[in-house]
Amino acid sequence: MSHPVLIYGNPLLREKAAPVESINEEVLVVIERMKATIKEYNCVGLAAPQIGSLLHICLVGSHETDFPMRVFINPKLSQPSKEAWIHEEGSPCIPGIYLPVKRPLSITVEALDIDGQAFTERLTEWPARILMHENDYLHGTLFIDRADPKEKRALSSALSKLKKQSKN
Repeated sequence: MSHPVLIYGNPLLREKAAPVESINEEVLVVIERMKATIKEYNCVGLAAPQIGSLLHICLVGSHETDFPMRVFINPKLSQPSKEAWIHEEGSPCIPGIYLPVKRPLSITVEALDIDGQAFTERLTEWPARILMHENDYLHGTLFIDRADPKEKRALSSALSKLKKQSKN
């Protein structure tokens, strides 16, 4: 029940996701598709817009990581640490492209879980980075937008090819 991810150039990846008003059957189906897609694409996080659903939902973690998969509905990020780190990021929506991105080492998130329960948590290192990366998709931002402009320009040919591919 996975769903193909949208490829760079698809205009839905630049849309802002809408807040989830209630956790209903539609939302639960989207979450199940996201879980299956993470497994199929062997990634460590996913945002609903990546599979064409403009809902404010992120999943972070997988069976491949040290942290179990978590659902974040309507995440609001705050209090980024002053300490930051640079690490290469990629996405199944931009296949074959990896760029170093600077992000805070930790972040506070307020969100709802799959049962609709509100929680606040401080995330650090990988879970924080992955959530920030996925949260960007909820606002129409891609990791390449946060990369060094020179490095992004160096990949302009590859990005153009992906854009053409997404239109087919």
